[in-house]
Amino acid sequence: GPRFGADVSRKTALGPQPATNSEADLNALKLAIIRAPNMRPNEPYYAVAVARLLFQFGLMPDGRALLQKDLKMDPRDYEAWYSQALSDEKTNKRPAAIPARQRIAALDPFNAPSLLELGRDLKAAGDLAGAKAIIAKINSFAPGSPEAKSAQTEFGS
Repeated sequence: GPRFGADVSRKTALGPQPATNSEADLNALKLAIIRAPNMRPNEPYYAVAVARLLFQFGLMPDGRALLQKDLKMDPRDYEAWYSQALSDEKTNKRPAAIPARQRIAALDPFNAPSLLELGRDLKAAGDLAGAKAIIAKINSFAPGSPEAKSAQTEFGS
């Protein structure tokens, strides 16, 4: 049967001209992705999905701008905070992820995996006392969990 490769999808996205890897085509693709949330401005999950796509393309500033816009509309959007934290953590900017992880902890205080990441972010920022406090927090509701064990190993004395 017919094969749908990258060339075909890029042609579909950009029009009938032959697909190339030229800078112009990539910029047009980037613009199409960035404009996508305007089609559904009242659906924050759509904006978050587009931001994640931008992150996958390495377009960090564009993805972050989109998340910031979304969070202005809905400051309780867990997925937006999560995506923002992850984008910092995956680009070795752990200290920058701390405010987003703290927001997640406020929205979802029993999320052990996210608390563990907050501890790692705090440790990366040099806040060892803050990281140690995460051990007790996780142990208060998930003692013996893999996250509790990791926190003890990573932040314990």
